[in-house]
Formats: sequence, structure tokens, C-alpha cells
Amino acid sequence: MAKLAFWTASHLPDLGGFQWSTYRLVKALSKIGHEATFITRATSNGEFSSDILTVRFGGDTVLDWVKNSGQWLIANRDHFDLIHCIDCFYKAVDEQLETLSTINLPSVIKIPTQGCIQKLINTTTRQNGFKRISAFSALNQEMVVELEQLGVASTRIHLIPNGIDPNEFVPTENRTNIRKQLGLPNDKILLLFVGRMVYRKRLDVLLSAMRFMPDTVALVIVGSAFGQRDSVEAEIVERISTLPNVVLRPPTHNILPYYQCCDIHALLSEREGMPNSILEGMSCGMPTIVSNIPGMVEVVDSEVNGIVVPVGNVMATVAAIIRLINDVELRKCLSKAARQKIITKFDIKKVALTYDELYQTITRRKGS
Repeated sequence: MAKLAFWTASHLPDLGGFQWSTYRLVKALSKIGHEATFITRATSNGEFSSDILTVRFGGDTVLDWVKNSGQWLIANRDHFDLIHCIDCFYKAVDEQLETLSTINLPSVIKIPTQGCIQKLINTTTRQNGFKRISAFSALNQEMVVELEQLGVASTRIHLIPNGIDPNEFVPTENRTNIRKQLGLPNDKILLLFVGRMVYRKRLDVLLSAMRFMPDTVALVIVGSAFGQRDSVEAEIVERISTLPNVVLRPPTHNILPYYQCCDIHALLSEREGMPNSILEGMSCGMPTIVSNIPGMVEVVDSEVNGIVVPVGNVMATVAAIIRLINDVELRKCLSKAARQKIITKFDIKKVALTYDELYQTITRRKGS
């Protein structure tokens, strides 16, 4: 088994699906024998307790951090068999690629969402740097197409989804008690949004849809902007103040109870890789409403395990919510099928085995 360096600018205790998906993958890889180390940024939010070795480096900017962590990786290259980059370091991608070239170990870069590579491969130096990457991991088919259009050989592109543990995210019959513990109303149908308050998540569409909902429906929002540049948190908070049936909760490590006690899950983003909140909610048996974008439609089969609506379409969202509110049997059917889809295709154990095969392939190719 391999000694893996997971090089990432964002790691727990930062709260987000991106960080959790990486952590769960590393835990699953460790269970099948891989030895993993996180090389990441220092954080002011406190440490995250884990048995996965984590090496943190400071730096006033991403560029400073890449230089600091990159120097450490170069000095310690003999301790690793493979470098797995969980993200492209947008403000320091040249330094990232130069470091990987200097280390000269098999390397994998995970593409977090479509569109990002097109913004990065815009110089000859970067094109050459990306050509030296052993493999790219893409979350959805649109990313595969994008990489191919940019000249990346199909043999270096691997379609690998995010995964979760369906034994961790489970349905429950104890909904009433959980709502009581969370301080949520027991006499309403609860819609749930989990995620960052950034524009691409299109929480504005869900809030607009709430204006057409009966008083028997409430929306529970769990999340924050996490200091991101495209934050719309201030606008969302202001809009919520005008809506009586919207509950805003801060991000939390313990998101499971919200999935277990709410009735309908909604994520209407205009751009995603493959959102973990959809996988988590479906694993808990939640009927899910999503927008018709890559990364969503690979997970949700409309009318089978959820409902797909056009991105940005408020009235289609309203119709889907009302339909699920009024049709209890439909909710039950979608719930059962949603959980089965996760067990069949998105179990983190299966995802880890796919990465295991990829690691073996590229380390053999390199001659390790």
C-alpha cells in the first residue's frame, strides 16, 4: 500500500462538504492499508481531532503557504509514494505545479468543479505543468469533457464521485425527539438547505419559493459563508428577517440530526462538483429537489429518487415542493430509492477502492 500526501489548502476544522469528503476518503483509504498525511494550512479555528497525521503550515497568503508547504514536501519526498492534490491553488497554481514537478512523484489532482481548469490552463508554462500530472480525478461527466477539450489525454482522466458512509448517515423514526432537541417545530413540514451562503448555491431561489408556501411549511438553513469572496450571507440574513417561517442555524460538525428530522432537502445550485449534502441527505432517506446541472443529475434521477428542476426557476421549485408536501406516498417512494442509490453507487468504501486502483496504476506507470 502507498504512503500518500494529501496536499490541500483547505482542511478541517473548516466546515464544508469539500473538507468532509476529503477526510472521509482518507479515513476509508487508511482502513484498506494506505498511510496518509494531510499537508495543509494552519487555522485560527482550532484543531480537528483525528488519528490522521496532519502537518500544518502558516502563511499570510496562499502563495506564502504553497511555498512553505511545498518546501517541506520537497525535503520529505522520500517519505511518500504519491501526492494527491485535493484542489488547484488558484492564486499560486504556478508554484503548485513547479513543486510537483520538482518532487517528481506520481501525482493526482482532484477537480473540484467544472470551469476551474479553463481558468487555470491559460499559459504555456501551466499547460506544460498540467501535462506532467499523472492523473486527474473528475467528479462529473462535464469535467471529463472539459479536460478532454483542453487536451488532457482520456487515459489520465478518471471519473470518481464523492462518497459517504451509509452506515453513518441513516434514517431514523425518532424525528419528534430530534426536532425537540434542535428547537425545531413539530407541527410543520420542514425543508432543509445545508451549505455555504455563496451565490452559486442559489439560496435566493429557495427563499423566493418560500413566499408561495403555506404556513404549514418552514425552511431550515444550516450554513454560513465561511468568509468566502462570493458571500451573500448579509443579503440572505436580511431576506430571512422578512420571512416568518425560516430558521437559520450556524454550521455544525453534527449535521446528521438535521437530515434525520427534516422532510424535504433542496439544493438549487447553478454550479457544483458533486455536493456532499445531497449524498448525505439521500442516505438519510430525504426526498431531494435539485437543479439540473452536472454533479446533481449524476446523483438524482428525477421522479425516481428525487425531483430535478431547471436552475434558477422559482415557480418550478414551488411546484416541486408543493407536490412533495401533498403527496406523502411519493415522498416515501423517493426516500427509499434515494437511500438505495447511495448504498449502490456512492458508498465511501467503494470510492476508496476506486482510488486504490488509480494509485496502483499510476505508481506502476511511474516505476515506483
